[in-house]
Amino acid sequence: MIDPAKLYELSLTVGTSIRLETNCERFLAALIRLKELTASAVWLRHDLLAGNDPTYGEGQEASAVLAYSRPPHDGSAVRIPLDHPIFKELDRQGTVTLSLPDRRLEGLLPDQFSSDGYVAVYGLDELGFLLLHSDHRRRPFMRLEVKELEEVIGTFARSLEGCIAHHQLAREAATRRRLQAELGHREQHFRALIENALDVILLLGYDQSITFASPSVKRVLGYEPEQLLGRSLLELVHSDEVMQLFQTFRVMLDRAGPGPALEIRIRNAAGEWRSFAASAVNLLSDAAVGALVLNLHDVTERNEIREALRRSEERFALAVQGSNDGIWDWDLERDEVYYSSRW
Repeated sequence: MIDPAKLYELSLTVGTSIRLETNCERFLAALIRLKELTASAVWLRHDLLAGNDPTYGEGQEASAVLAYSRPPHDGSAVRIPLDHPIFKELDRQGTVTLSLPDRRLEGLLPDQFSSDGYVAVYGLDELGFLLLHSDHRRRPFMRLEVKELEEVIGTFARSLEGCIAHHQLAREAATRRRLQAELGHREQHFRALIENALDVILLLGYDQSITFASPSVKRVLGYEPEQLLGRSLLELVHSDEVMQLFQTFRVMLDRAGPGPALEIRIRNAAGEWRSFAASAVNLLSDAAVGALVLNLHDVTERNEIREALRRSEERFALAVQGSNDGIWDWDLERDEVYYSSRW
């Protein structure tokens, strides 16, 4: 029989910490003193521990791990498969008492403890099991003393559930914080790209109303981004191109992805028309965006230069055709053709 006072002292060591290792260390230390054990160990299912400590690693979920032992086990985490004979014995009896050596205990004790002594194994509900080993005893663990420890070991099992639940919540919280930090970093990255973009970026709803305008719209068109929110893009587009743009959007609404490139004129805040190379992507079905994304690249100056070159080339060609009596040339600074007589 175990002294009730000592059994009470053992129960006081249960659940004194939410840290798994500390909880196990205090309980096993008291248990070893109480029963004069050589060693004791807690084995837990790996899927409950994965991610809790890098020692346990990954990819071994169909196993149980030596979560804590006293004396401590040196080296990396020791594992056994969940079809190990000890689990079959526990399924039948709940507790197991054995004499060493016994093949059913292979892999559960360090080599120096596996050749002599007696072992008692307690199931820890669905968590795993608790192993007690003694080489000081003259006889196996008796049924009565095993029974005396069942209640306090059951309490210990419930305290382990609390530790594991705490670690799982802490792990999930850490993962959430990491993901939020990554998301915040990406958001800052894309915001910096948009805020410093040379082109104008607009987000449009199904009705072509503007739901977002990049800060560059102030520099390019003279509007504050807030001035455009809720307005239809078609209000700003030159009347000659409204139908073309409307038809393009109608086609795009039927399928996700990029639409055809086109060129449109948009009236700026000063009432002047600016030319833009426009490209759009349908992301209305994307929950993160939910809009048509329109990119506008200002090509007004480029078009003006092209038109000036075209006119100059035409004038030059006409001038050359109109005279054979002199030499015609092109004054680049004045952008005009001049004639000099041969004579």
